[in-house]
Amino acid sequence: MTMDRVSPAFPPPDADVPAAATGDVVRRELTDLIHACQDARQGYERAAEEVGDQTYASAYRMYGQQRAQFAAELADAGAAYGVEWDESGTVEGGFRRTWLKLKGMFTGGDAEEVTEAIIQIEEDTLAEYEDTLEHRLPPNVEGVVRRQYNVIAGVVTQLKQLEEAADGAD
Repeated sequence: MTMDRVSPAFPPPDADVPAAATGDVVRRELTDLIHACQDARQGYERAAEEVGDQTYASAYRMYGQQRAQFAAELADAGAAYGVEWDESGTVEGGFRRTWLKLKGMFTGGDAEEVTEAIIQIEEDTLAEYEDTLEHRLPPNVEGVVRRQYNVIAGVVTQLKQLEEAADGAD
């Protein structure tokens, strides 16, 4: 799987934006994204354990590592604003990982079912990125957030294509 596909940026760079975000807003928004990335990382790790197909498991591990890198990048971009992070996820993320485990158990690790759950998690993550991009972020922070948003959107597209291909093979 390649990650060449990039969807259009959200919102468009020339869209009307509000006044510049304060340091507190930047810190809060980046912390929320870091938690979303940590939740996604842990979700992908869980999915890799639950899925029965090694091709999917390998892809899930790769995406999980990517989300860990994203969290580190966000922390670096937000260091000047007091962003701190640890590698734990959120309670909501814990529920999602439990759901992935249950889904894997009940479907026998069916790759299509696990992928469907991952797509939902990633679409929720994209919504968090969109919320963050509604703020006028410092240029260095906005660049990181936009790039990550586009990569995650590309991953969602790839996962949907895998799911469609699996549907067609049935």
